Amino acid sequence: MNGLESSNLLFEWFSNNDTFLLERDFKSLVPISINEDEDRSVIIFGLNDLQEKSLVSKVSYNDKEYWVLIKPFQAYPQDVSITAPTALGIQAVINSFCDVLENQEDKCNASDITEKDLQNIIFICKELVQSNGNEQNSID
Repeated sequence: MNGLESSNLLFEWFSNNDTFLLERDFKSLVPISINEDEDRSVIIFGLNDLQEKSLVSKVSYNDKEYWVLIKPFQAYPQDVSITAPTALGIQAVINSFCDVLENQEDKCNASDITEKDLQNIIFICKELVQSNGNEQNSID
């Protein structure tokens, strides 16, 4: 496991939990570990990363270190800047998919990419992955 994987696991953890205690929650977060000490250290790295980003705070209590979500998970917006060519690519993918589905409501404006557009990209990717998985299963 690397630092990015650790941060992503913890980000997902905090989408459903307000606290993390390494001793209590490690096995839930990392059910299979070849080198537990190493994986625990990488999880601590991820916790420190989330602390630097002001998502969690470390609290010591009764000789234990709790990592506490600072505010509700849904209250953490993220700002993303994209270039015009990327916006055009997003628009092309979404609008092509909308054309296939004959759905004019979800068409994308390249000059005004919104969270809805990103959610549509996620939906399209999930559909492609699921479709690919079904194709592989049908071959077997």
